[in-house]
Amino acid sequence: MVFLDPPSATLSLLRDSLPDSYVDKVANPEAQLQPADDTTAHYGEDDEVLAYVASLAAALSKSNDFSTDTWKDSLGPYLSTLPSLDGDDAAHDLIDQFRAAAEKAAIGEEEDTEDEEDDFGGEELTNIRFSLAYGGKILLHQTKLRLRRGHKYVLLGQNGVGKTTLMNAINNGKLEGWPSHLKTEYVDSGSNVDIIHEAKHVFKHLLASTGRPEADCKAMLDQLKFTEKMMDGTIGELSGGWQMKLRLATAVLVDADILLLDEPTNHLDHKTVEWLTQYMQKLTDTTVLIVSHDIPFVENVCTDVIHYENRAAWGPHRKLVLYRGKMSNFVEKFPQAKHYFELSTTDLKFTFPEPGRLEGIKTSTQKFLEMEGVHYRYPGNDFDTLHDVNIKMSLSSRVAILGANG
Repeated sequence: MVFLDPPSATLSLLRDSLPDSYVDKVANPEAQLQPADDTTAHYGEDDEVLAYVASLAAALSKSNDFSTDTWKDSLGPYLSTLPSLDGDDAAHDLIDQFRAAAEKAAIGEEEDTEDEEDDFGGEELTNIRFSLAYGGKILLHQTKLRLRRGHKYVLLGQNGVGKTTLMNAINNGKLEGWPSHLKTEYVDSGSNVDIIHEAKHVFKHLLASTGRPEADCKAMLDQLKFTEKMMDGTIGELSGGWQMKLRLATAVLVDADILLLDEPTNHLDHKTVEWLTQYMQKLTDTTVLIVSHDIPFVENVCTDVIHYENRAAWGPHRKLVLYRGKMSNFVEKFPQAKHYFELSTTDLKFTFPEPGRLEGIKTSTQKFLEMEGVHYRYPGNDFDTLHDVNIKMSLSSRVAILGANG
């Protein structure tokens, strides 16, 4: 017999995780488990197994490895040999509870960051632990991501913490432990120009990318007010707002398990934002992960906030912390979170050259630009988009241009 002296705290967590049925079976003078802090106690066969398992678990905890599969592979073969446990299922249940307790003790997560099963639970789609780096910089270190079906999560954090990087890693299947069977669809902000993509025809692209019947694709584009000419034209002929509508239409028709939306309201007019909001609110079987600086949109659709957080106990790296409720509920807890949506708190700085005075313009209220009766049409169109435009501008003018997409 080998005598081990495992970390008492880890052994205590293991003993606390033992099912009542196990404790009842060994609660007799011959098989009584010894107290966790009794280092001179005699270990029975079960005690020796528990001590060895606690030592393995302590090593896993020290390396910040709390992967469910790793713990089952490492501890399962030993715990399943205990005659007082009722088979492999009981051993796996014990490991799950033990792993969760050890993870909480090691990371120091607060109670209010734990999922509440009775509060809009939903099917668990993923519960993984991973690290994420970009360009040699560690963005997230041994953090947990637990997503449930039907929830709408907003990713919240300062610019540069890696929200879009996380979305890309999920979309490309590069996230450690991500379930391969989950179907995801990623809608980005449309900032990248792809000549080949823009040469595709709108309706044919929607058919090919979604695999849905023509009637479904036509109905979706009709709902978003695409004209027949726009459907027959190329993607490159669409304005930024209409291209975003097409990406959203594709995401809706794909019927994914998880929608990844990165600044989805960029370029959208008010009516389309309303449509997207109502669509998100009606989703019950699809999980949504959102990055957005559009506060009203986020407030109206999100059910949970996943916050990029840095605590002293975690060292220099961030982790993801889940908070239930809308954005307003989160801000009530953390009023300083308002700064995430304020441009003045970012590292972005604007530097404009000094243009000097316009020749002949002596005051800030004197006109320097004027149009009357101007018409405009896009190249190739056979109709005017703008009619009878009249504009007068001075140096004191501050102009916002509003209107529907296109």
